[in-house]
Amino acid sequence: MNRQFKTSNTKQHGSSLVEAMVALVVFSVGALGIAAMQTVSMVRGDDTRQRSIAIWKAQELVDRMKATKTTNNPDGLVAQYIAAIDNDNDDEGIGKLLAGDEYSCPVAPPPRCDDQDGDNAAACTAGQMVDADIWTVLCEPNTGVVPLGNAVAGSVGLRNLEVALVDTGTEYRLYFEWLNRTTNSNLDTEGVDSGQQNNDGSARNITTSLCGDDEDIDSRLDAYCLRFE
Repeated sequence: MNRQFKTSNTKQHGSSLVEAMVALVVFSVGALGIAAMQTVSMVRGDDTRQRSIAIWKAQELVDRMKATKTTNNPDGLVAQYIAAIDNDNDDEGIGKLLAGDEYSCPVAPPPRCDDQDGDNAAACTAGQMVDADIWTVLCEPNTGVVPLGNAVAGSVGLRNLEVALVDTGTEYRLYFEWLNRTTNSNLDTEGVDSGQQNNDGSARNITTSLCGDDEDIDSRLDAYCLRFE
């Protein structure tokens, strides 16, 4: 009787160990799944945050351009803004990851033209006022998206930012384009995201709507367009 009891007791212990191992495996798989979901959620959330920043900055820049319009000068200083942004006055670079077209801020800020001392604005030319506006929106170290050169500082930076301001003849279009967070996390030592390339090494494109037009955009990039008159 004692021998049968011991055998039964031994089998029971073995069964508990197997159940514990199975439970551990199930828990581990579930924990890994949750961790992966959190990582994806963080990346997607950062992409959304960056897009919100781009929309905010584009609207701020457009508001500043509109503020230069008067009854006697209905176009305001938009032509000077186009020249200052200097992207060949077209959007041919939008949709492509071209390092040479990244927006680069000057090392030193331009003269202030906000008339805080009562006579500063009178001393500024139209070009200087435009430069000051662009610096404030894009380059100001605390709130700009390209603080100095092409460096990204703080939480509002947009990496590889490209800006284009286009006169279509019937309206103006302001384009922002930047490297998305997913690509930023996957870049190799040479700055290439092999996960978003075709087999021949060319960039993989997606079609998206920008200002009402379908555009082929490099899948490593996010882009935003704001139209105004």
